[in-house]
Amino acid sequence: MKKVIIDTGIFEYAFVKPKEPKFLDLHQKANSWLRGVLEKETIEILMSTYQIAEVLEVFRKVGVSKDARESFVELIDEEFIKKALHYETVKEAYMLSTRSNIHIYDYLVVLPFRGEAEEIYSSDKHFQHHDFTSVATVINPLDNWITIEGKRPQKVKKQVQQR
Repeated sequence: MKKVIIDTGIFEYAFVKPKEPKFLDLHQKANSWLRGVLEKETIEILMSTYQIAEVLEVFRKVGVSKDARESFVELIDEEFIKKALHYETVKEAYMLSTRSNIHIYDYLVVLPFRGEAEEIYSSDKHFQHHDFTSVATVINPLDNWITIEGKRPQKVKKQVQQR
């Protein structure tokens, strides 16, 4: 079984309707990709208790129904590998965050699974930092969409390789 981390933003884009038509492609890609991953029996999704709370709060803020949030909790209970945070992890996340100037929350998603995670799926530019790529291979499943905390998602043109 391949053990993977899926960044909170992908859950948000997959389950929330876009507020603007120009982001429809982003949301559709996230939804299609995530559904495919959830159907694969060869993948185990890793989620820290911090991230569970983060996803549920994002869903609440954007108006995801209580029933849908409860269904998500059931999915986590049945399918995901969960891990609680320890103070040592929070302290390390703080130190790395201070050094990199990347907010602590991304570290609280990833650090509990160092040595276990094989891949991290995120469109967040922060996840390309060595602190994350040293934990696992980082893959952007949303193709040409890049996100940065606190900014609007950006669609970037694909680089065409020359022969």
